[in-house]
Amino acid sequence: LYGHQIWESVWEPLFRSKFGPAVGDVPALYLWQRLGRESNVSVRGYPRGGYKSLIDCLQRAIEEAGGTVRTSAPVVSLHQRSDEMQVDLAGGETLSADWVISTAPLPLLRKMTSHDPFLSAALPSVGLPYQGVVNAVFFLRRRLDDRYWTPVIRSGTEFDGVVEMSSLSGPETYGGRHLAYTMKYTDRDSALFLEGAEQIAERWTGQLLHLYRDLPLQPEDVLEVAVFKAPFVEPA
Repeated sequence: LYGHQIWESVWEPLFRSKFGPAVGDVPALYLWQRLGRESNVSVRGYPRGGYKSLIDCLQRAIEEAGGTVRTSAPVVSLHQRSDEMQVDLAGGETLSADWVISTAPLPLLRKMTSHDPFLSAALPSVGLPYQGVVNAVFFLRRRLDDRYWTPVIRSGTEFDGVVEMSSLSGPETYGGRHLAYTMKYTDRDSALFLEGAEQIAERWTGQLLHLYRDLPLQPEDVLEVAVFKAPFVEPA
């Protein structure tokens, strides 16, 4: 596909920014599929209203069918009880269910089932570390460069990429504002992941302004900044 110079100058820094020290263990199949996904013939879409619209639709369908949707009710543990499942919530409440469907990352699911020998034995072991991610979302008064995704490796920023979402969805989706977000893949125990959101927002705002200083992007163009963190993105 590429020679050593292209790999060392472009792809290796990109994959290292995503996988950190585990970059040498990334399967070749992943690289092949990722390069295909990012090719010029790939087509991107955006659900109108964002992914929350899908969640809201799913909730409506469940409730219309007689089900109940509970939010802000973290599950602490799961237990097999004869012909049913016991679900223990953080507030001390216990629920019973015929079935439990989990979309939690495997390390969290193993933690929930750690006190139940039957369930623990049924789950695969966790032999892979998981990468987390820190995102800063910027609502801007102006567009950046109308490119959906821009890698910024070796550009003097902590974040490794800029995604200008409004170039895909249009600024009208955000009340006339332009939306871009930056990301940094990192371990959930790293200093960056544990740092306060306000400190990250302030520092990354300065870095974004410097990165797009030739537009020029000015401080007054940054209308709002929010920082989000996800501890489990994918196995590293």
